[in-house]
Amino acid sequence: MTLETAALAAEQMDPAIRALLPNYIRRRESDVETIALLMSRKDFQEVGRLAHNMRGSGAAYGYPRITELGGLIEEAASSQDVDALTALAEELDICVKQMRP
Repeated sequence: MTLETAALAAEQMDPAIRALLPNYIRRRESDVETIALLMSRKDFQEVGRLAHNMRGSGAAYGYPRITELGGLIEEAASSQDVDALTALAEELDICVKQMRP
């Protein structure tokens, strides 16, 4: 599912969930910044916690790519794979920017 498809799906979702989308997107934008800060501190455990939350919430809000990236970031944080984390954080940033209407 592309982000455009997800946006179309948002039009068909429960109005109560749709009303939560702007705040959900803001939280993901904040997560991108927080992950960069945590990576600079080598706080892999906290990166993994944030990623775990994204993994659990993305699809529920119509963004399965966030769920996928959350899982990949969580795995990379668990193995302290800085190169993978850097690439995935960049991909997450692009994805979140595309979520904005």
